This record gives sequence, C-alpha cells and structure tokens, in this order.
Amino acid sequence: MSSLREQMIQQMQLRGYSQQTIASYLNSIQTLSKHYNQSPDELTWDQIRLFIQRS
Repeated sequence: MSSLREQMIQQMQLRGYSQQTIASYLNSIQTLSKHYNQSPDELTWDQIRLFIQRS
C-alpha cells in the first residue's frame, strides 16, 4: 500500500468515516488516477475539476 493511500486512510479513520465511505473514496481516487494515468499526488486541480464535471 502506498504511503499516500495509508495517509488518506489514517486521516479518514481519525475523522470517523465509515469503512464503506473510506472504500468509496479510495475507489474514486483510484478511478481518477487511472483515468489520467498519474499518481493522485501529481494531478492538478484542473484535472480533478474536469474529471468531476464529466462524471
């Protein structure tokens, strides 16, 4: 598991997110990352915005 993924999970657990919500958010990030063929930490705000608008 990547460090970024671990950090995301830890932050969501600290905030009390349910396991289902965490899984859903991680799946969304994975889909976004695959769409652009880039690591999530390399994506720009414009790429994220476009992805959300087209979803």
